[in-house]
Parts: sequence; C-alpha cells; structure tokens
Amino acid sequence: MLSVGFCSVGLYDKKYQRSILQIDGTIELSVDGKVSFGQGARISIGKNGCVTFKGEFSNTAQMNLCCVDSIKFGSNVVTSWDTLVMDTDWHEVINTESGVPSPCTKPVEIGDGVWIGTRAVVLKGSRIPNGCIVGAGSLVTKRYCEEDCLIAGNPAKVRKQCVTLKRS
Repeated sequence: MLSVGFCSVGLYDKKYQRSILQIDGTIELSVDGKVSFGQGARISIGKNGCVTFKGEFSNTAQMNLCCVDSIKFGSNVVTSWDTLVMDTDWHEVINTESGVPSPCTKPVEIGDGVWIGTRAVVLKGSRIPNGCIVGAGSLVTKRYCEEDCLIAGNPAKVRKQCVTLKRS
C-alpha cells in the first residue's frame, strides 16, 4: 500500500538521491489505493502529525513532505519531482503591536484529482480543491475554493478556470 523510493526517473542519481522516512506520528492509508513516493523522497511526520491519503497517490521523485499537524491528500493526487508540502514554518511570529503570536502550524488539504507540478511549494494553511492543477514553480500559501482550475505563480493565483488533468 505504501512504497517510498522505488520509482526511478532518469534525472536523478540513484546512488546519491536517497529517500528518508521519519515517522513519529501517523500515516493513514485508504484501502482503496496505493501510495507511491519516488526516488529521493523525504518524509518527516512529527509525533503529533498525521498525514492522510484518501486513495491513490503518486509522486514522481524527490518530494519533501513535512508534517507536524495535519496534511490530507484526496484520491488520485499526482505530484511531480522536487515538490514541497509542509504544514509548518517552524517559527512563531509575534505581532509587535498586539503581542499576539500567529500559529506556526496550520493544516493542509489537497483535494481529489489534484496535480502538483514540478518544484511547486504548498505551505501551511493551504487548501487545493478537487481537480485543480498547481503550476510548476508555484508558491501556494492560502485556501482556494474553486474546483477544476489552474493555480500558478508566486504567490499563486487562479489563472484559468474549468481545467483539470486528463487521466488515461
């Protein structure tokens, strides 16, 4: 049900692109699908972290996944190489006027049928709805509501509507 580091892409050196799997928390896998991380994947789940896979999930290679709270993937999610998904920024930021700290963790939600392109970054508090495509090199930092759209740029914005990944 879960494979890490076995898929290979010609762009990566099998000798030096090692996978790392550190699980102090929880991974929840659905009986409905295989979860596969390619060569060079780095997965870190803290003791209070929970990563949930609703169904099929596939990463090409070298994904970084860092969870200390909650990251949820829908079914049929595809991520390209060099992607980063994390629910923390590790540092608490304090408002200098009010003295109120902002949380350093917020859950991440990725819907069904999402495709995350090469070198895209998905940060804490982000929500990517069903059927969306995240463009290569994009920085996702917020919650989106509209399904089946192209989210791209830095910062990411909805660039096209009524589009999704063609699946064979």
